[in-house]
This record gives sequence, structure tokens and C-alpha cells, in this order.
Amino acid sequence: MKKLYLIGNSHIDPVWLWHWQDGYSEVLATFRSALDRMKETADFKYTSACAVYYQWVEKTDPEMFEEIKARVKEGRWNIVGGWFLQPDCNIPTGESFARHSLISQRYFKDKFGITAKSGYNVDSFGHNASLPKILRAGGMENYVYMRPDKNEKAQDFDLFAWKSDDGSVVTAYRIPESYGLSLDILDKLDRIVTSVESDGKPRMAFYGVGNHGGGPTAELIDKIKSKNIPHSGFATVDEYFSEVEKDGLPIVGEELQHHARGCYSATSYVKTMNRRCEENLLVAERFCLLASRLVGYKYPKKALKKAWKNMLFNQFHDILAGCSIESAYVDASYLFGEIMSITEQAINGALQSICRKIDTGASSETGVKSSKHSLVWEHETLGTPLVVFNPHAFPVKDTITMRILASRMTDEQGNEIPFQLTRGEQTNDGDKQVVTFPVEIPAYGYRVYRAFPVAKAVKEFPSVYAENNVLENDLLRVEFDTESGEISRIYNKKSGKIIANGGFKTVITDEIDCDTWAHKKFDLGEECGRFGHPEFKVIEKGAVCATLRIKTSFGDSTLVRHYTLNMGSDELRVWGEVDFRECHIALKLSFPAKNNVRCEIPY
Repeated sequence: MKKLYLIGNSHIDPVWLWHWQDGYSEVLATFRSALDRMKETADFKYTSACAVYYQWVEKTDPEMFEEIKARVKEGRWNIVGGWFLQPDCNIPTGESFARHSLISQRYFKDKFGITAKSGYNVDSFGHNASLPKILRAGGMENYVYMRPDKNEKAQDFDLFAWKSDDGSVVTAYRIPESYGLSLDILDKLDRIVTSVESDGKPRMAFYGVGNHGGGPTAELIDKIKSKNIPHSGFATVDEYFSEVEKDGLPIVGEELQHHARGCYSATSYVKTMNRRCEENLLVAERFCLLASRLVGYKYPKKALKKAWKNMLFNQFHDILAGCSIESAYVDASYLFGEIMSITEQAINGALQSICRKIDTGASSETGVKSSKHSLVWEHETLGTPLVVFNPHAFPVKDTITMRILASRMTDEQGNEIPFQLTRGEQTNDGDKQVVTFPVEIPAYGYRVYRAFPVAKAVKEFPSVYAENNVLENDLLRVEFDTESGEISRIYNKKSGKIIANGGFKTVITDEIDCDTWAHKKFDLGEECGRFGHPEFKVIEKGAVCATLRIKTSFGDSTLVRHYTLNMGSDELRVWGEVDFRECHIALKLSFPAKNNVRCEIPY
């Protein structure tokens, strides 16, 4: 049995300090180089992950793809990873990780007759605690990573059993020293050899030029061979895991964090679009499936799969974490735009097809487009039907806004419901308002509400209170400080308890000595200022909701926040927008928390 497994590889960033087109080219060149090394060196072996890389090769160079297939069958080319590429492992949803496995493992099975046994994510900045069960569900029993290293997460072992909350276990290996030992840092290989000699535990040493690709060079292979390291040899990741002793390994039952905290608060655009696209993809799938079963709508399988591949690519750790060059995010925006276009078309088609089959009671009546309210079709007794859908697996109680006018509203039983005319985004003479009303929708279901633009309301509903620096409904009273513009007190009227009494603040911290990743940093720096000088304005006030706008400033920057209370709700909603013009400082929205904070990770 080997004591040192020499793993030929090349970690390739398809996007980082370059664009994806450059990364595409590097994948082709690196794979070609690896195949050439196999011709020159009989015992050389190569390990590589990322399904998208193989798809690029298959599309662009079919002959090289056939060479790779032959080397895989021979056992000298080891396919690992089982995911589309190496994603950030903290931000994506559980369903995204599932699609990484489903799309990629099916591809590997179809093209190579195998699925990856070992997860492989060497450059991500942290790893959530659900990954063992996600990996296992995706057919993988091992996991290789490098970050956080021994200085970022203290543990005196590289090989261990990593366990999720459901009991799922994978054998995990933390790469020592580097995922890409090359000629200029080959002294790190000597340190790995020393560790093996010291404790006798077998290890993998990953060699090959990485980041921008390259892989093992002929000179590097010769240099390693010339060292004559005892009990060593060229190998693959799967070989190591199949031969190493797994009984009695240390057990780790927690997340593996952090290499770089700073990137998780950088480049907010990509984080926002990631979540919007994830949500839209799931909504599109649910509604298209419902429509196909209910009314025979053709499920857009090919289009949605294309959208998912875009989604998975933009989850590459250097893209999603926010540490690529600025122009790379223009490329990312193209993929996000295509995802939103595909899913919005799918959602609209599905819902429109269902709506055409809903009996609104007007099938034998004639709808008339009112000359007074030209935006809507209405009937003098039936009004205008509004169909509201819920894409979730749980019932939803919320308020929604629609561009329609109303003087009276009812549910499908004819019960009068509260509504409120609020300011819309349009400005067209007198057409400036929309209607906001409360809804309760069953899981995966819909309800039909009715708006009557002409008929007058009969029932009166109490108003949600808003005045200067106070918001109040029947459950909560929220007070704001007139000096800072922050929340000064939240009082629960039902329980009689004060939920929060101060502690809210918008601070500026000094990060002049910090890079995007916040390497070796564990906080956002010392506080050096706060937003203040508030301007208060009541934006909305009525039976359904009240909204208070508070504008604060610091230096040349402004922060606008809209605080909204809805009728019967104990939830204070906040929408914010900042025009931030400061340099080398961070903006931090700080609020008081109880001793126990609940956070969400995938699945």
C-alpha cells in the first residue's frame, strides 16, 4: 500500500480574474496536456472534476473527448466531483446542490458509463453541514476539499468521517499545503513527505499548475520522479479512498468554516440574482407540472434544464462569492437574464393555461371594458376576477398588490375584504395607484378574488396607524428614534412584552487593510461612524398596511428604508436602498439578537 498518493490534477477557475471564454480555452488546453502526459509517462494518472468542462470538450473537440473516454475506461483518468462545477457551498439552496448532482451524474453515466464516487470541491471558502447527506444522495461516498486550512479551522488530522444531522457519513480529506504543487512551490511536497514519515498516515499530494489551468507538466513529473520518495506513486483520488483504512477515523459533525468571510458581504448583485433565479426555477417547475397534469400544458423540459445549467454555472465559488473581476459579472448577468426570461415565460404560460379553465362564473356573461377604468374588464354584478396562486407546499397568508382600481373587493364566497389604494410605480396622468389587499392561499393552490371598480364598499375596516415616527397595528407598536432614525422600541400589544428596546444601528466600519475575501480577518473592522440625520415621511396608511419612509445619511451616502406593518401581522417588513459613495469602509446594519439565533443551511 502506498503511503503517499501523488494526484495529478489542475484546479481550473473558469471565471475569476478572467472571463469564461478564457476559462473554456484553458480547459481544452489542460485536458490536451494531461492526455499528452499519459502518452509520455506510462504510470501517469489524472484526476478532474466538473461536468461542464467535459461538456465543453465534447462540444468543441469530439476526438479529444473520445480519448478521455478511453482513458477513463483504462482507469488512468479519474472523474470526480459529481457536480456541474465547484460551487460556493454556503449560499445555494439544497435544491441547487441536488441539481448539481442530478444533471452531472446523469451526464457522466450517459457518456462514460460511471458516476463520480468522490465529491471534489478544493477551492470553496467553506462547506455547510448538510453536504454529507447531499453527497450521499448524489451517489458520492467521499469528499475532498482544501479550505479552511489548518490555520482557519484547527484539527490535527486530514482524513476523517464527516457526518450530517441525519447520520449520513462521507470520508473527507483536507488537502495539505496546496491543491496545485508546481515547480516554484515543490518544497511543500517535502513537508507532506515529512508528515507521512512522522505519523505513518497515508496522504494525497496534489500536483499540477492550477487556477488558470495547465496541469502537470513534463518537467514537473520528472522532478517528482527524481525525488525517489519511498512508498509513493502516481494515483487517483478514488484509489486513495478505496485503499485507505477507514475504521476508527475521527468524526466531525459540524460545518467546515471559514476560509474567507468577507466575500459573503461583497457584490450583492450576484447574491440577489442567485436567489431570485433559484426561486423562479422552482416556481416554474411547480406550476408547469401542475398545468401539465390539470390542463395538458406542455412541460418545457429542455428550456428549464438550460436555465438550471445557467444557474449552476453562476454558482461557481469565485462568481457567487463575489471575488471575480467586475466585467465578469456582466457575463453573469447574461446568464441570470436568460434564466429569468425562460422561467417567467414558463410561469406565465402555465398560469394562463390554468386560468382559462377556471370557472369564474362569467362564462355566459359579457365582459365590458369600462371607459372609466380602461385597464380592466368588469361585469356589473360579477366584477373583475383576480386569480392568486401559491407555489409553496404550505398555505400563505400575505398581502399582494395588483395594477387595478377598486371601490369594493370580495373573496370567492362574496365576503367583503379590506383593500387599500397605494402608490404604484407608474405615472400616467391620473393613473398612479394600485390596489393592495390581503390573501390566504392554500398550498399549491389558488383563490379567486373580485374587484369592483364602480360598486361602493359596504363594510368599513380599521386603519393601520402611521404617524411621524410610529407604526402600529392591532399586534405591534414600533417606535423610531428621532435622532438616529433607527428602531427605538418594538412592543407586542398582545403579550404585553417589549420585544426590542434599542440596539438597532447602522454603522460604518474601517476595512482599509482588508481585501475582498477578508483573508485572516474575523470582523469588519472598528466602527468609525454611523448613519443619522433622519427624515420621516408616511408613505401609505389605510386598512391593509402602513408604510413609513426613513432617509438617513453619512458623508456622501444616503440610506432609504421603508418600514411596513400589515393588518393583523406581527411581522415588520423592511425594504432598503443605499447610495453608498464611501471608500474602504463597510456598511453594517446591526440589530439586537437573543442568545439563540436560528440560521438556515441547505436542506
